[in-house]
Amino acid sequence: MNALPLAVLLSVVLVGCGKSEPPPKASASGAQLFEHYCVSCHKVEGTGNFLKGIPANALTRLGPNEVVDLIRKGNSEKPKMPVFSNLSRYQAERITLHLWELRETLIEQRRR
Repeated sequence: MNALPLAVLLSVVLVGCGKSEPPPKASASGAQLFEHYCVSCHKVEGTGNFLKGIPANALTRLGPNEVVDLIRKGNSEKPKMPVFSNLSRYQAERITLHLWELRETLIEQRRR
């Protein structure tokens, strides 16, 4: 009898973790892909959350190809970063280009 309430609770918790909207189309922009896959952790500006150990990915020291590989394949040195193997290389490249745009914006804001 105790299993049913636990199952209901788990299903509610697990549904709350997923996104309710379908993933963007393969032709989506880097900003749209970033919004869907990255914003929940790294924020719209790419500034992350220092207190939660989520880096400001817009200020990454990784090169573009390294970021693409991190998105699609992961890295054992960054175990908290989810792997998005469902994304094509082209989609990951568009996310990376968007990150570089965010980087330019952050650098410009810091100059002021």
